[in-house]
Amino acid sequence: MFTVMFTVGEAKGIEVPTRQPDGVEAIRLAYFKSDWRDALKLAEDFKRKDYEVFLQAMATFMYSDSELREMLEEVNRLKPLYFCMVDSFGVMYNEDVQRMFETVDGVLAPEIGLGFHAHNNQQLALSNAITFIELAQNSARNICVDASIYGMGRGAGNVCLELLMHYMNQKHGTDYDVDKIILLWHDYLLDDYKKYFWGYTWEYFFSAENETNSAYIWYMKFKGINEVAAIKEILEAIPYEYRYTLRRDIVDPLIAEHKKSDHND
Repeated sequence: MFTVMFTVGEAKGIEVPTRQPDGVEAIRLAYFKSDWRDALKLAEDFKRKDYEVFLQAMATFMYSDSELREMLEEVNRLKPLYFCMVDSFGVMYNEDVQRMFETVDGVLAPEIGLGFHAHNNQQLALSNAITFIELAQNSARNICVDASIYGMGRGAGNVCLELLMHYMNQKHGTDYDVDKIILLWHDYLLDDYKKYFWGYTWEYFFSAENETNSAYIWYMKFKGINEVAAIKEILEAIPYEYRYTLRRDIVDPLIAEHKKSDHND
């Protein structure tokens, strides 16, 4: 399916035309908790324009059970193609995936597919995806698990497509050609990996430990903050309500204070 993905903030600046036969078929709309009502309004407009819609509830773990149920009841009225659980900061463990799956599966209308999008800050993206797939064996609904070649994605990256394919071949009788994915990686993406790099690092572990958007990590590194103690100290000083997305107005004073203190030392 030819699909594009953007956030609610990005979507507000894009004029989305009516779906064309040879164009984009589906839109994946990503949003944080504070934006879910706006996201559903945008999704409704996309559906009117004949697109299939995936709702990506970023950092789904930040919702309380009651908040999640409230949103899902509105999702049921909208009837997107999929609603996707998202571990944006790579903080979830298998039991967290199980608990969230059971909560969402119990409220989400059966005709709506359920998806999972994992990040690899704690090297658990594949394990959590497998947990999700195994849980879904007892559900009649369609499921969708996000993965990318060599885990390509922002920060610590996502589920490695080649590993997920191998698991499906070994455990669920599929016949994916894993070698082709490895060749794609080697022949076309290796240079990008060397240039941009993604994957587990200690910095992205710290961002997960503090339930913080990984964007803060690359922003601090861009600002010349590379020391273990400094990164940990600044992350811990960011108020929790601002950790879900990069707020330069919040982190810049913390960086400036660290540099001032470091200079004085």
